[in-house]
Amino acid sequence: MDWPQPHPRPAELAAAGWLPISRRRLPFPSVLAASRTDPLARYRTSAGLAEVWGSRLVDLGDAGHSNPAAGFGPWDLADDLVVEMTADILSGAVTGSARGRRYSEVGSMSFG
Repeated sequence: MDWPQPHPRPAELAAAGWLPISRRRLPFPSVLAASRTDPLARYRTSAGLAEVWGSRLVDLGDAGHSNPAAGFGPWDLADDLVVEMTADILSGAVTGSARGRRYSEVGSMSFG
């Protein structure tokens, strides 16, 4: 798969240690924010990764590729998600065997 410029090619990602993508549950709470129109990641693929990783899936709608080069600057939603996840961890809602209950559900939130 070749991606549009200026994005790195898969061989470059592999050489830098970004590939292969893990297909194992992550050992920590996580959030995967995915766009339905990202030219580098199909939404269905992102949703599948969120499921195997035990990540909470956040549906960004038609946001394209969400990075600074695509015009994304400060992102309030990211701050909100970090604050929410931190509060859950500190309250004990995401510890031990209970970890992942909330974040492993692939029920998405829509922000678009």
